[in-house]
Amino acid sequence: MVRLSIRHLLRHWRINLVVLLGLLLASAFLAGLPTYAAAIAGRSLRQQIDDGTVPARNIEVTGTGLNAAVYGQLEALLGDLLLGRVEVRKSGGDFLASTLYRGDEELPFAEFLRYQGWTFTPFSQDVMVVDGRLPRHISPKPNSFVTEIEAVIGQSTAENLTFDQSSGSQFQVETLQVGDQLRSLDGNFRINIVGVVQPNDPNSDVWWGDLRPFSFTRAPLTGPNSPETIILSLFVPAETMEQTFGGGQRSWRLLIDASQITVNNVDVVQANLSRASSELRLTLQTGLLEIINQYQTALATAQVTLFLLTVQSLIFVLYTLAMISSFLLDQSRGVLATLAGRGFNGRQITQIFAIQAFLLAFLGAAPLGPLLAQGLLTVWGNLTNTVVPTALAQESWQLSLLAAAFSWLTLIIAIYGGTRGTVLDWQRQLARPSTQAGWQKYYIDIFLLLLGGLIYWQLQDTGTVVARLAENEALAAAGVSDPLLLLGPSLLLIAVALVFLRIFPYLLRLASWWANRARGFVLPFGLAKLSRDPVGPSRVVLLISLAAGLTLFASLFEQSLTVRQAEIAHYQTGADIRVSLPIDAGAAEVAALAQLPGVQFASSVYFNGRSRLANNLGQQSQLLAIDPATFPKVSRYAPFVSGVTLADVMPAVQGVGADGVIPAVFSQAAPPANKQIGDQIQYIVGTERVTFEVRGIIRGFPMLGDRFFITNLAAIEQAVDLSRLSPPWVGQRQAWLAVKP
Repeated sequence: MVRLSIRHLLRHWRINLVVLLGLLLASAFLAGLPTYAAAIAGRSLRQQIDDGTVPARNIEVTGTGLNAAVYGQLEALLGDLLLGRVEVRKSGGDFLASTLYRGDEELPFAEFLRYQGWTFTPFSQDVMVVDGRLPRHISPKPNSFVTEIEAVIGQSTAENLTFDQSSGSQFQVETLQVGDQLRSLDGNFRINIVGVVQPNDPNSDVWWGDLRPFSFTRAPLTGPNSPETIILSLFVPAETMEQTFGGGQRSWRLLIDASQITVNNVDVVQANLSRASSELRLTLQTGLLEIINQYQTALATAQVTLFLLTVQSLIFVLYTLAMISSFLLDQSRGVLATLAGRGFNGRQITQIFAIQAFLLAFLGAAPLGPLLAQGLLTVWGNLTNTVVPTALAQESWQLSLLAAAFSWLTLIIAIYGGTRGTVLDWQRQLARPSTQAGWQKYYIDIFLLLLGGLIYWQLQDTGTVVARLAENEALAAAGVSDPLLLLGPSLLLIAVALVFLRIFPYLLRLASWWANRARGFVLPFGLAKLSRDPVGPSRVVLLISLAAGLTLFASLFEQSLTVRQAEIAHYQTGADIRVSLPIDAGAAEVAALAQLPGVQFASSVYFNGRSRLANNLGQQSQLLAIDPATFPKVSRYAPFVSGVTLADVMPAVQGVGADGVIPAVFSQAAPPANKQIGDQIQYIVGTERVTFEVRGIIRGFPMLGDRFFITNLAAIEQAVDLSRLSPPWVGQRQAWLAVKP
């Protein structure tokens, strides 16, 4: 039987080559599913890592056993991910009743002072000395009760810190300068200010997204008659931190090369981070584990979605294989008649084709399908700059075998249906072909039509095949797909095609009757033959419908994703085009941009990413000052972010309140945390203290991050002379443009 099957396979090698290609296609479809899903989810992983905060994409290590041996183990676990280490020590912040000395002159002040020492190792390579020099350790003198240390302060402290030296009705303040000395009242503790520094790169991961060490804070009053408390941040040498402050709170900031985290090693990174926390008995604070968990959630969702897409494609391939098997039977009618004449029954004849299909499916398509899928996906990844897993997953081989099994069953079922009966039955079937397919007896087409209509109605209700399924905003913004809605358009089209096949024989008869009235022979004969045996042409019509349904869905899904990605890009950018202008630019420059060809609208904007809470300068927020009249014309919310429009938000930032208080809308995450509608909050804009009134609290806004507030541009220009601001507090004036598509 095997030899007969091989001989038949070689004899009809052309049609069997087509069968092999179909089997390869089915196997590659399913085998490529895990790899493609991982690549798609990997895009979400990359975006979440890039958008994560500094502490989220790096690692902070705390514990009692921070030594060279532990760091060596961390290097072994993290490998190339580890860029370097910054050791940070922070003192607890002791109270000091003190006086300011400038030379021999005593300058007492009213505030309480609380100092907080910081040590960064390394330090000198990450800061720039603006004035003075870096501190040195002063060894204590023998038999001396005086402790003297050197320290440097941040430029923000030097520019903005003032001590109250008012006397009676005379208001007077004093700043902190290089050469000053802070001395306790008994004179036993002295801090020499020897320099002013600022970070080389304020956005460097070294500072952990927190510039409080370069600034100071003013704590609220502790009573009606109590002075304010100033918490002063100081940079001191490591030896001073160890000997004078008792070592402080010690931690390591491990700087991670997040670009090295890809779909190829994400599971290893997750396992190593978990091992480091448990085996080394250290506390690891990082957002990488949460980001990886979100990636795995996105991967699971992508696998479900892509599985349904693949099933649609697989149905098309399997139906094509069934049609090819019917052609194979037609070519083998002579062999079938010979075998039937020698006593072979339908089961034995099917066995010959089953062995033949087994060789093609399991020895040909099953091992080659995953390799073909991997090769095609690698090419796709190179063309689209997408990281594709380099190793084939175990699931790929399993799915390849599953596809081969389904394809083999499809071929056998189709062949068995064509070999049932005797030669006389086949001749009778040729003489009187059936006008109705078997599936039409069970009204499958009506069921699919109702189901497809229901899903399509749901699709129309949501407006997109991309639905917000997850509570996690990052996944929702990335466009998590609703798997059920993906079936709607193509399922409905296939159902309509099946319903059409019910009336297709009647249409053929009508066309044949009409052709008989015309002159000629070919057209009437052809239509008469089709109307006599409509099942065969119906298969072709159904195949075309499947292909059209798959093509329709592919275009619909691609268009939906394209529109959504465009909305995401527009929301994250803020406008079609953002143009940076000189800080002293006025309405004339914006008007000139509005006159450019293709520009529909223009709006003037002032952005300052370093606006500081007045009573806690370490708390920074993004400020966006806008023109409420023109801003909604150039920017908008993405549909998946908010149900309101920017026009609904603009009335909250119009006008100016009593006593020059400027209206503003704050984000939930913007400091202070306990703000409420109607509160008045002071922020430092540039170098000016400005009072804002909370008119609204929202979650998100175009272009901005988590901590922000929006306000009126005209009011800001009246309160702050923007043209006189200097780096790094100057901010940026921009023109946001809406252009023609």
